[in-house]
Amino acid sequence: MSKYSQYLKERQWKAVRLRFQFQARSSIRFPPFSGSMLRGVFGRALRSVSCLTKAKDCKGCLLRTNCPYSRLFEPQLTDSIDSAKFSAVPPGYVFEPHSWGAEILNPGDKFVFDMVLFGNAIDLIPLVIYSLQRGLDRGIGHGDAALVAVYQLKDEELKKIYTEESEEVLEFDRTVSLKKTFNPSCAVRLLTPLRVQRDGKILNSSELTANDFFSALLRRIDLICRTHDKPIEIPYDLLLEETAKVKMAKSLEFRDWVRYSSRQKNKMNLPGLVGEIRFDDLSESLFRCLELAEFFHFGKNTAFGLGRIEIVES
Repeated sequence: MSKYSQYLKERQWKAVRLRFQFQARSSIRFPPFSGSMLRGVFGRALRSVSCLTKAKDCKGCLLRTNCPYSRLFEPQLTDSIDSAKFSAVPPGYVFEPHSWGAEILNPGDKFVFDMVLFGNAIDLIPLVIYSLQRGLDRGIGHGDAALVAVYQLKDEELKKIYTEESEEVLEFDRTVSLKKTFNPSCAVRLLTPLRVQRDGKILNSSELTANDFFSALLRRIDLICRTHDKPIEIPYDLLLEETAKVKMAKSLEFRDWVRYSSRQKNKMNLPGLVGEIRFDDLSESLFRCLELAEFFHFGKNTAFGLGRIEIVES
């Protein structure tokens, strides 16, 4: 085990996966992938309960630095982030809808989705719960829904931390550790479209290399830590040298996904890769990075739930 892989394994990573359970009060229409819809409902509700000025946008707002809406939904570049290296700051969460495919729910039907929060965003979990409760109560998919319960999902176990009748959020674990058994040969499932780009172009299956894959993943880990936790030193040169030894067997396809942007008032096509990649000759450090990606996601548009992967035990 290298010193860096040992560091990745021994560090306590600030990440919490929540599972929200709601019950439809009226008919709800979910699009093929509901991550964008959930994020939109969350953002509108979060802004309505957080914004003191009620301005149309956050530009030039005196309160922006300390505003929970800005911290969660529109984080800003800080001194710890090289603006020449990173052009945008990711929010401290990702949504994880449970299914792909359009769906119509009837009144009384229950549905669930997950949400992962990172670093300092974890401190705002009560506000996150309240915002989603309020948002879905006011409307989603031409219907509305009531919150039933919120759970923490950790190590495949569910712990209830909040119900509609609760007066407070119960205690929950704020960190995760990387505990999977290292295997230099493993498969990775791309559960939602992975949008990795090179020179501004989203890569297809034939274009995607191990260097592209892990470069995007390392940048994501680096940026999440710099933005929402304590910065970590990532030995890019060393790790990317290790990717040169990695063999990839890909079984991937492009999946189209179209979302409507209420901000830009138009439809946006966001295709990406889904399927499975078989890796051989992985270093333990790269394996641990894959394990982190199960929480962080990576690639473009991760807040909606894109770039979600799962390591398949070998």
